[in-house]
Amino acid sequence: MNAHATQQTILECYEAIARLSRTMVDAARHADWESLAAAERICGLVIERLQAYGDPEQRLGPDGRRQRFAILRRVLADDAAIRRYTEPSLARLDAGLLAPARGAPRGG
Repeated sequence: MNAHATQQTILECYEAIARLSRTMVDAARHADWESLAAAERICGLVIERLQAYGDPEQRLGPDGRRQRFAILRRVLADDAAIRRYTEPSLARLDAGLLAPARGAPRGG
């Protein structure tokens, strides 16, 4: 099956990744960490499927490669947006976890 993946099948996987990426942006924007994690897990499964098809450079024609790069640019932009939403939350979590350690007495 994997050896017979069509260009359309491969591009559909990339589009699915892009949709999931957009879902992750929306989840991160609303601090919906469960939805973010669920979309991330599904995205991982789609990526595994895509990897099983082999090298997309060899499987896609020139038009397919252009479409793939356009999709990847959207995914990268979404990734940057996700990081903008999640990094402040991670910094707050980090500060909260380290605060008790900072206030603990030293020595022993």
